[in-house]
Amino acid sequence: MNKPGGGAMIGTDFVAKSKKDGYTLLYALSSGLIYNPAFNPGSVPYDPIRDVEPLGLHVSFPTVISVQSESPWKISPR
Repeated sequence: MNKPGGGAMIGTDFVAKSKKDGYTLLYALSSGLIYNPAFNPGSVPYDPIRDVEPLGLHVSFPTVISVQSESPWKISPR
């Protein structure tokens, strides 16, 4: 069953609250499990640590954060 919307919160919430019988699986991006709980913790109706159990990692995408060169945040030299 496809449950789109809400930045992956709708589908992730559906799976998190479903019967733990092994027949309902969540194939998700990190938005529903990492970013939404980190940036909007009050709006996420599930606990990604307690309510879902990872089976494996299929794909990994590097994340890049960029800022303007005049910003106070800098990368420290190694």
